[in-house]
Amino acid sequence: MNISMQLYLQQLFNQFSSQCDSAQARIRSATTMRGVKQAANVHASATVRAMPEIRRLGCRVHDCAEDRMSALLQPHLQALAACASSSEMCTLYGRLVRDEWIFLRGDFSRVYVQADREYHRLLHLAVKAEARPADPEEGETDGESESEGESERPAP
Repeated sequence: MNISMQLYLQQLFNQFSSQCDSAQARIRSATTMRGVKQAANVHASATVRAMPEIRRLGCRVHDCAEDRMSALLQPHLQALAACASSSEMCTLYGRLVRDEWIFLRGDFSRVYVQADREYHRLLHLAVKAEARPADPEEGETDGESESEGESERPAP
């Protein structure tokens, strides 16, 4: 490989490295998942794409973006946990999936799966909490009917 080719490859590497540094700064300052996804969109030239250093830089950008997506996800999950009812939680979930979490699909699928699992866990807890107050009331009416007619119960 001649010197001009080496200089050209070094120039492409430096250019991509600069793009990655800039992308990481934009990712850290992004306030929405859409902004993170757009900032993380960096591509190396086909000439240097196979170089291990280029791959490491690309992975570093992706890891930075994934960490930022996880950080942006936490307030969403806290808002879901603060919902008063399961129907309110479902409504908020639909809005979040449509407006924000759609950008997690594909490149950030691990974060999307984490978010979806946490939502289903919170929904299960909310439904369970909503059903709990109804059970003791039914138990009181069953307790009153037990003393009246125990022979009317079906056999176990």
